[in-house]
Amino acid sequence: MDNEQIDLGNIPGYKLAVFIEDTQLNYNQEFSWVPEQGKIVLDQNQINITTGQQLKVYVRHNAEYQYGDYNVDVFEADNSLLKLSSVYAEDTPIKIYTFDNFDHQGIVRSRVQVKPTSGLALDSKEYRTLANILNKKVQLTKQAFDTQYVWVAKNKQLLTPNVDYVLDSTKTFVNLLVDVNDNDEFYIIHFASGPVQDILSWQQFKDILNRTTFSVISNDQKYQLADNLHWHDKRIVLKSAENLPAPKFNGKPGVIWINGERIEYYVRDNNVLSQLRRGTRGTGTPKIHAKNLEVLYINDEHTIPYKDETITTMFTSDGTSNEYELDFIPNDATEFEVFVAGKRLRKSSIQKYKFETLDNDGNVIDAIAQDSPEGDETSPAEFAIVNDNVLQLQIAPQENVKILVVRKKGMTWYETGKSLTESSTPAAVFLQNAMK
Repeated sequence: MDNEQIDLGNIPGYKLAVFIEDTQLNYNQEFSWVPEQGKIVLDQNQINITTGQQLKVYVRHNAEYQYGDYNVDVFEADNSLLKLSSVYAEDTPIKIYTFDNFDHQGIVRSRVQVKPTSGLALDSKEYRTLANILNKKVQLTKQAFDTQYVWVAKNKQLLTPNVDYVLDSTKTFVNLLVDVNDNDEFYIIHFASGPVQDILSWQQFKDILNRTTFSVISNDQKYQLADNLHWHDKRIVLKSAENLPAPKFNGKPGVIWINGERIEYYVRDNNVLSQLRRGTRGTGTPKIHAKNLEVLYINDEHTIPYKDETITTMFTSDGTSNEYELDFIPNDATEFEVFVAGKRLRKSSIQKYKFETLDNDGNVIDAIAQDSPEGDETSPAEFAIVNDNVLQLQIAPQENVKILVVRKKGMTWYETGKSLTESSTPAAVFLQNAMK
């Protein structure tokens, strides 16, 4: 262990809590402690050690606060009670900082005690650390995002960022603006993972005309229903309609989404929307939308500048063949559409009612009761993929009929090695700007 983290001398081994991953080890059975060397020695006869495991060590020696206490040499945890080692005067304010998801914040702690550098090797880590602190500098293990992400305490008193200390231009050194004296102790907490990125949200919608649009969703587009909304209601009441645009006279309607239903409105009077068109572009209209449901305002200005590339392959039938070799290898039939003489073919089987059959003279030769399950029949898919890339039609088209195979090819929104929040593609920049 590193003496910059803790004072290694005089720490009894039972005051170390040692874990491999989340399994605590027993002192003097599965590990031993060599305080003069600062070493934890694992007993490989008692435990299995594999590459990549995390060793976690918690030191309870000289703790000024803890959740629990010792019963002889055994620490008994009590997470419901914070126990302080000192008694403080009445009305003394006590601040407690709690970190959620601390494992993901990359917290790095270091301690520097100011003392002379005489007798230390010039190339040693300890000499460099002390030489820096005497020059009012503390080197971080990695670049900091901002001064606010580094906490510095001098002699147990938290300093104020950008007042008592700042980051240098490289953001790898903390420049102290306070005096540094012999025997001063500086404690540094660095939140090395940087800030949590905002969530980027968008909606993908394929309408009844087979058009696909991508729309950004930000917090300022979200509203709530003030009342239940029935399918026959002629107005929509929102809890608040602040910043919700009102359509211009003879202009385009405003568009909102409620639980998958697309609704157009032409009039907004405070928080009431009217002159509605419900279930537009092929979306469904349920009997009721419940009170407090989220309402999303998604209009043309929220459309992300992106379109899938449409690729079309055309064949001309010879009147006998029902198989055509594609110029690509699909994973399944859901990746493309097939049109024969302008009619889109069905790619899956369906159940349908079998109507009565008549002969040439108009006589019923096959009649099944309308309400009988025997009146149902399965119609197979109208095309399939065979031999990896051969399109097989259920019925061979007549001669000279055009067969169109239409597929869409998507493109990534991010740059290689970068997240959406870091990329500079048009789609990524649009999303980033919408979240500001």
